[in-house]
Amino acid sequence: MSNAQKVLQVIDDASVGGGQQHLLLLARGLTNRGFDVSVACAPEGYLVEELRKERIPCFPMILRNRFDLDSLWKLTSMCRRLKPNIIHTHGGTAGLWGRLAGVWGGVPIRIHTHHGLHSLHWRAGVRRRTALLIEQLLKRTTTCSICVSQGEARRGVEYGVLDNERTVVIPNGIEIEKYASHLDRHLVREAFGFQENEIVVGMVGRFHLQKGYEYALRAMPDILSRHPHVRFLLVGDGELIPEMRTLAVQLKVDQFVRFTGTRYDVPRLLQAMDIFLLASLWEGLPLALLEASAAGKAIVATDVEGNNEIIEPERTGLLIPPRRSEAIAEAVGRLVTDPALRMCLGEATCEKARRQYSAEKMIDATAELYSKFLNSAS
Repeated sequence: MSNAQKVLQVIDDASVGGGQQHLLLLARGLTNRGFDVSVACAPEGYLVEELRKERIPCFPMILRNRFDLDSLWKLTSMCRRLKPNIIHTHGGTAGLWGRLAGVWGGVPIRIHTHHGLHSLHWRAGVRRRTALLIEQLLKRTTTCSICVSQGEARRGVEYGVLDNERTVVIPNGIEIEKYASHLDRHLVREAFGFQENEIVVGMVGRFHLQKGYEYALRAMPDILSRHPHVRFLLVGDGELIPEMRTLAVQLKVDQFVRFTGTRYDVPRLLQAMDIFLLASLWEGLPLALLEASAAGKAIVATDVEGNNEIIEPERTGLLIPPRRSEAIAEAVGRLVTDPALRMCLGEATCEKARRQYSAEKMIDATAELYSKFLNSAS
């Protein structure tokens, strides 16, 4: 295989997360389409284990989210050794060191995917201004930036971290069929102690400020006071887990909530849910929302970029303002009391996911982008 088809994918973290799942699908799909794909990421974790199963070369690389010449030097040396024609970075830390290493390592095509322009949502201050300045400088080293939603692309151009002419939108994609089966519903509900007459509201995601878990928990007393047969299944791990467990106790809802921690069987767990809730304060294009859509769940989500491209109000789900626990309680309560609406919304969002958000569409669009730059460089 020629050097013109070599692609080095770079991400800093190898644990379970949307960016890692995205990269895994991309690496597998691009390999099947004839590209010579290798990945640089943290030495251990979910992504490393899955790449090994696929026999995709994976190089250990510790990339730190601070000034670190060692990371830059090692990644630059890797670029010079592997001689990829494309370096494709994912997320802020990898995007910083990867794009600089691509320049100094002689990689002619440097592509970066923004899985969410997180610094745009930070509070005003030195940290935010510094992050925006770094991103504005890095765009000069970037052949093409990929955004996963139209809303984030518009905001990036508005704040000067993206250029219109060098930015494309390629929505995230998922393996739709993995989320279609309903065979395990009873068994999964039974494992968590849920009764058949109970309505299960589920959330999937990293326990981080971005995901708005606090607002969801604060909505629970109101929901339970009106609908005592509701239960909550919170899937994921993260730095806020201890705080959220404590909050559940303080709100006296802990006996109605199940915290699962990290799980690798999200398609099965989704089948145990009747309603899916995403209370994010900001997003790129959340895989959890796409997965819930493909599973045919009735969805309540905050009206932020990304979410509002997946959810069409009153057609494929319900949109609510962020940071509003009372709005969460009202929307969830509406779905609890209206089974016909739950079914209608679930069917519509499932159909949209099949039509617009398949992994194949995402991989094909990325392969076409690569080919465009490879052809222009040859």
